Amino acid sequence: MFSIYGISGQVFSGTLEEMNRVRAASRARSVRAISEDGEELGIEAGVSIAAATRETALKGYRSMLPRDLERGPLFHASQIMQTTVIRVSAGDTVTRAWRTLRDHAIHQAPVLDDDGRLS
Repeated sequence: MFSIYGISGQVFSGTLEEMNRVRAASRARSVRAISEDGEELGIEAGVSIAAATRETALKGYRSMLPRDLERGPLFHASQIMQTTVIRVSAGDTVTRAWRTLRDHAIHQAPVLDDDGRLS
């Protein structure tokens, strides 16, 4: 995950794969190429230089990635979730709801109405 910042702030945040969808030219002002003697080469040359710079940056980033990038193990929800759902009732007092969360060391719980439906 990486970010790209421009003059106005962050213009992209994401993975390398998502970067291909970014249209950097639409967010940046035009680039003009200037020869070594200071003569302007025209906007077409500037755009091709910007595209080449972007491709160079992508190649550099790809070269730094490990070949065997480990994304971590995959789990089914049933492997990491408990079957008993901790919940609070819509009629519970704030104190009772807070104690339920505290006693189970959780920060959130579904709130059910008198018919057992989510409130």
